[in-house]
Amino acid sequence: MDTPEGFKKYWAYFKERFPLPGVLLYAGSVYYAAYFFAGLFPGSVQVNYHRSAVGFLIYVLSFLHLRIFDEHKDYSKDVLAYPDRMLSRGQITLRDLRALLYPVLILEGILSLLLGWMTFVCWLGILLWTLLMLKEFFVPDFLNRHMGLYLISHQPLVPLMILLPLSQRLECSNLSDEGMLSLSLFSLGSMFLTVTYEIARKTWSSDRDHEQADSYSRIWGRTAAVVVNLMTALSGGMLYLIIYRYAGIPSLYGFIAGGFFLLFVISCLLFLLKPVRKVSQLLEGASAAYMLALFILSAVAFALHPVI
Repeated sequence: MDTPEGFKKYWAYFKERFPLPGVLLYAGSVYYAAYFFAGLFPGSVQVNYHRSAVGFLIYVLSFLHLRIFDEHKDYSKDVLAYPDRMLSRGQITLRDLRALLYPVLILEGILSLLLGWMTFVCWLGILLWTLLMLKEFFVPDFLNRHMGLYLISHQPLVPLMILLPLSQRLECSNLSDEGMLSLSLFSLGSMFLTVTYEIARKTWSSDRDHEQADSYSRIWGRTAAVVVNLMTALSGGMLYLIIYRYAGIPSLYGFIAGGFFLLFVISCLLFLLKPVRKVSQLLEGASAAYMLALFILSAVAFALHPVI
């Protein structure tokens, strides 16, 4: 297979490792869930879609720089575990990715400054945490031996990502104790939802698992991975429902969220009964649908019912 050149090379890499439709959907759902969540609090400024579009672009670029960091961090393992990827085959190189990374980071910084110092500080927090993730917190061997801790170490990135859109509408330092509690519940619920997808996308059938794989099904066992994932999914959903109730969100949103949770539970049970490739892919899809549904539902609910 010929190596693509120039823009085509990057476009082919994006299709393989950074598919824009999925990235835009995920980034948009998280960003606007947090952006409209800020409107629940007294003192929040009015929605400004032009400024929010800039913030959303920072989000997408941040996910891109995180992907490039991950490619550098995991390169030696991925060459063995995923020899068919473009990077493993040499069709794109780490040097090529760095040539993209530096302009992306500069653009992120400039755009965040345009949105104000608080947003810039939030972006610096995101950058710092992703740099720590790149270095695996300077204890790579320890984290690689403890996959659960490895997963948890990445999750503080979620509240940092939530603070960035909040900073455009709200002075977080002025929040009351009640407001801080609501923000904490929202951040924790969002982390649980993210973990749900992270575990599900690495809960595999035996034909997908192999010695080089860093799957939860291989390290923990399939049953344990599914049980832990059900607990995280339930915890995330319950925290969101508490926020809905506190904010006076109509019960319809909770029923819809419950429907997506039920679909996820069914996919987990199907996987335990028949742990084959097709069902493991169904499990991954159901977890993504559940996570995205709650983010999108929340964005809609908070936008239409902006009173706490």
